[in-house]
Order: sequence, then structure tokens, then C-alpha cells
Amino acid sequence: MVDFFEQLVRPLFTAPCMNMLILFYHWIGDMGLAIVLFSIGVQIVLWPFTIHGMRLQKHFEEGIKGLKVKIEELKEQYKDEPEQLQREIKAYYKGLHLNPFGSFIPILVQLPFVIGLFFALRELANTSKQAQPAVVNQMLYPLVPHVQQVVTTNVSWFAWWNGFVLDMAQPGITVLAMLAGLAVALQILVTQPEQTQDQDKITKRINTITPVVTLIMTVVSFLIFPTGLAVQRVVISLITTGQQYYVNGRHWGGLGSILQTNQRVETQTDLPTNAIVAQKPLPGQSR
Repeated sequence: MVDFFEQLVRPLFTAPCMNMLILFYHWIGDMGLAIVLFSIGVQIVLWPFTIHGMRLQKHFEEGIKGLKVKIEELKEQYKDEPEQLQREIKAYYKGLHLNPFGSFIPILVQLPFVIGLFFALRELANTSKQAQPAVVNQMLYPLVPHVQQVVTTNVSWFAWWNGFVLDMAQPGITVLAMLAGLAVALQILVTQPEQTQDQDKITKRINTITPVVTLIMTVVSFLIFPTGLAVQRVVISLITTGQQYYVNGRHWGGLGSILQTNQRVETQTDLPTNAIVAQKPLPGQSR
């Protein structure tokens, strides 16, 4: 099944990603940095689609928030006319032009490049060293320089540390998996709307649990998949976080709410000390 899927996506996803990867590899001679440049290039190409999807998601969230307020107003206005109430709610919702699937656009446009990079690294790792240049050259376009020797997936600049070999095609690098998990959790927090007092407890609980669960799932996933995908995920998540910050009007969304909460807690912790200092009599004054 995996081989059939690989043959299916090879011309659509794997070949374009392999060409981009080998092109960057020719320029800098290091697979780790090639994946970083590949990820940055993909995000630049997908920039308009990502921003458009984020704006649709923000519009949907604001529309749903306004819809709740409008429903309460309509219930008060048509409390004795249930059928008219339903018609008014439907008409108002239709006029908002909300698209609940807009938030999936950034994920869908990135997915082919994730799949392509996975199979490109798999191709480089699984092909024997004797046959690898020929197999890779078969996938390269005429304008891309062909390889004359084996393409190593090791990160050359990382080997200085106790002779440790960091292979982008092999899984199991715990530090990079954890970095990918933290980057994804950060992206989710910035994507979430700021917490307000009128939010129900279920929504707040979901917003709290989602980043934690996603972090754990991401770490576990990248302990199984090639390390190069973890590097790609870190780069994409950091760039996407910056894009979301821009779409939010230079606000940190749910992360900003957490930071503000921490500041309030610190302020409340300092209040008793300040109160004690204020209550102390000045020299020469009696209590």
C-alpha cells in the first residue's frame, strides 16, 4: 500500500520537492540547511494562500462571536414567534458569508510539500549508495544540476559535537522533536482568539488542552518520522506564527491572554507587600 501511494505521489509531490531540495543542496552542500531554505521557500510561495486562510478563519471567529450576541437579541425580539425567530437567525447567518473551512487552507496547501519531502528523504535514505545518483537524476528536471556523487543526508556542521551524526533521513532525534512540538503549540496559541470574560468554561478548557495535546502528539510523531520533517515543521510553524501575529493586528491571540494573566498574578502577588509598606508610619509620626 505504501509503495502504491509512493508511486502515485512521486510525479506530483516527490519529484518537485526533490528538485528544490537538490538545488539548495548544490548551493550550500548541507542537507539540514537545504531543508531550512526549502521550508522558507515553500512558505514564501504559499504566503498569499496562508494569509487568505488566516483572514477567513478570523472572519469566521468574529462572525460566530457576533452571531451569539445577535441570537440573544432576536430571542428577546421574537420570544413569542419561534418560527419567525428561526427565519431571522438563518437570514442573519446567511448574510455573514461565513466559511468554516477557510482555516484548513494553510494546512491543505502545505500538505503536498510535507508528503513530498517525506518521500524525497525516504528515497535518498533507502536507495543504495551505488545506485543513488542515477535514481536521483531520473527525478531531476533539465534545469537542475544533476548529482555526480552520493547525496548525504547528514548535517555536516553538527558533527563537531562529540562526533555526533545528525541524519535528516533518520528518526529519533528527541531535541528536534521537542522543538517541533513547542513550535506547533506556540502557533496554536497565537491562532486562538484572546480569552474574554464571556467565554464559556468548555471553550476555555478546550483552548487550554488543545496546545498541550498537540505538543505531545507532535513530539511522538517526529520521533517516528524523519528528522528532516521536524526541521521543516519548526521553520513552517515559526513563520506561520509571525503571519498569524500580523493577521491578528499585531496581537498574540491566546498567547497574549496567558501573558496578561501571568502579569496580573505577579501584580496581585506584589500588592500585599506594597500595602504593608504604605501602612508603615513615617519617621516622627505615631501610629
